[in-house]
Amino acid sequence: NQLISGQGITPDLLRNLQLAGLSLAQNGSFRVLVIRAATVFFPSTLRYALECALKDCSFFDSANENGHIVVLYDFDPSSISASIEGFFSELSRDCTQNSLEPTDLFCTVGTSVDSPEQIGDSYRCALEMQEFVFFYGYNRLVFYNSEEKTRCVLPTQFKDNLSLLLKKQAYGDMEEQVKDLCHLFSLHMGTPIIEVKRSFFEVIDLIFREAKARGVHFDELTEEKSLWENIFAARTLGQLQDDALYNIRYLFEKLKKLDSVDKSIATVVKYIHNNYADSKL
Repeated sequence: NQLISGQGITPDLLRNLQLAGLSLAQNGSFRVLVIRAATVFFPSTLRYALECALKDCSFFDSANENGHIVVLYDFDPSSISASIEGFFSELSRDCTQNSLEPTDLFCTVGTSVDSPEQIGDSYRCALEMQEFVFFYGYNRLVFYNSEEKTRCVLPTQFKDNLSLLLKKQAYGDMEEQVKDLCHLFSLHMGTPIIEVKRSFFEVIDLIFREAKARGVHFDELTEEKSLWENIFAARTLGQLQDDALYNIRYLFEKLKKLDSVDKSIATVVKYIHNNYADSKL
């Protein structure tokens, strides 16, 4: 923890590292990974993946309130990115195959630095990228980038366009609008998450209101409060998109069935009207 906190390298710290079998050169390459799991995650699984995939460099790991921390050192800078990608693939596979329940992971990688004193800088970069798990989604490996995270401003006519597509029953176009909305937010990760969720609330609420007007009843989440609670609990942007698309498809499938019933009734009524004088009827 002293290494990643940026408090500097003290003689006591170097001595403790040497006692633990870790020798940090003053000059070299260092890089920090931060790994968070959405569910239960076992450190032994992490270490096994590290040993399998990172044979060409040295490492040590620890854990704190921010997740599992891995410090890499003594590696070839030209190949370390590929090695990290191999490690994350191995870790994801192990967490899926060897767990009673699949574990969703999000791994971020800090900048490569040249001395132990800068390990804290790499850690802070990796930690900064952890803030964007909502936009990237789980089961992703993300390297640090310093690009400015901008805020999304939705077109004023967005909601009106959706409402029009609903009334026209333009199912495919409606789905594309939702996917475009998700993509737009993914390009503007500076958007407050509460604003993103509010936008998706408006989309799904629009679907529910149209369903109610057409006599379609959803099995659950029909009240505004429970709808908002479900959206508020979403962990990622991708989950919000999936929920919106599910509700669109559910509504349109129900409308198709209603249209089919209406057509059948109309056919029967027309037959009766045309054959009213038939005594066999």
